[in-house]
Amino acid sequence: VLALILSVTAVLSLLCASDTRPPDSGLLAEAASAAAGLQRWYHGTSYRSAEWWQSANALEATIDYMQATGSRAYVGDLNRTLPGLSPG
Repeated sequence: VLALILSVTAVLSLLCASDTRPPDSGLLAEAASAAAGLQRWYHGTSYRSAEWWQSANALEATIDYMQATGSRAYVGDLNRTLPGLSPG
């Protein structure tokens, strides 16, 4: 889990460092792949085989990925994890 979190974070750093330039499609693909790998550990309302701080870091990496790329792929997971914060 930690390696996937670091992978997502590293790719997002590269995406955000581009300032006003359009994101590199290779970096977007790498970020999507890393986020998908991280989500394979997601089960129900948390990440399997993870301590609470690892789950928190994984959740933050997922949110950062969605913010940086505009993806809404994991909104359902976030709503299940954070039910008190989801609308409606």
